[in-house]
Parts: sequence; C-alpha cells; structure tokens
Amino acid sequence: MKNLEKNDNSYRYYLEDMICILRQKGESIKEDFLNKDKDEFLSGQLFAYYEILDLIKSQAIAFGLDLRKIKLDELEPEDFLVNK
Repeated sequence: MKNLEKNDNSYRYYLEDMICILRQKGESIKEDFLNKDKDEFLSGQLFAYYEILDLIKSQAIAFGLDLRKIKLDELEPEDFLVNK
C-alpha cells in the first residue's frame, strides 16, 4: 500500500466519500422512518447520524477547513432529527 503524503488529495477524497455515504445512509433511514414504522429503533439511528454528522461538521469548522471542498457546505445535521 502506498504511503500517503500530507499534500496528497487522498485524505480529502476519503473524507468526501465517507460524508457522502453517511448522508445517504441517514437519508435512507429517515425515509424509512417517515414512510413506514416511525419506530424507536429508526429514531435512535437517525439521532446517531445527527450526532456523527454534527461532530464532523463542527470539527471541520474548528480546523478551518473549506466546507465546500469536503461537501459539507450544504449539510444540515439537524435534518436528521425527527419528531415522533
């Protein structure tokens, strides 16, 4: 496996991909929650996605990262919070 240099864009692409996957999974769970059962398990999963994505976005801001470059600029973690 190739060693990654600090200036290698692989870190950015990895982070972009992980954020995209987390958003897609969270959106799928929210769709299931809203269209199907509205059960406590799905509600708990959505809260977990909120916590994770909120932490990722908060840390990116704290580190002064350009949110657009890692596709966080349009992310609103609160969108994963739902009322029963």
